[in-house]
This record gives sequence, C-alpha cells and structure tokens, in this order.
Amino acid sequence: MQCRMLDDLTKAIESLLAKYEQAKSENRTLKARLEEYAAMQEANKSKIEILEKKISDLQLSIAFAASSSKDMNEAKKRISKLIRDIDDCIGMLGE
Repeated sequence: MQCRMLDDLTKAIESLLAKYEQAKSENRTLKARLEEYAAMQEANKSKIEILEKKISDLQLSIAFAASSSKDMNEAKKRISKLIRDIDDCIGMLGE
C-alpha cells in the first residue's frame, strides 16, 4: 500500500517536473520572440519617421511648385512652422 502511494507520488512529481521544464522552455521561446518583435517595432518606428519626413518634404516641395495663392499661403505657413520648430530646438539646446 505504501509502495503504491510512493509510486503514485513519484509519478506525480515526475509529471510536474516535465510540465515545469516544458513551461520553462516555452517561456524562453516566448521571451526570444518578444525581443525579436521589440527590435522589429523599433525598426518600423524608424522607418515611419523617415517616411513621415519624406512626406513632409514632398508636401513642401509641391507647395513651392504650386502657383496658386492658396498653395503659396500654405507653403508660407509650413515654412513659418518649420522656423518655429527650429527656434524651439535651438532654445532647448541652449538650456
């Protein structure tokens, strides 16, 4: 009777250890995937920033190329905003 209980207990412990090792292995795999996705996210953020800058540059060049007064006013507003942004950056550098 005690031998059977001991065998059952041993089997239960072995089963728990196997499940623990499996969970540990899955955890390592998931952590590696998480790091991979985080790196991909950073790369994508960088690409988005570059593309947003290109869009902004293209919109500005289109505004300069346009001959209507509405487009020229838009170009002037954009240039004024760029100048304000540059002034803000210079101010932050001086702090």
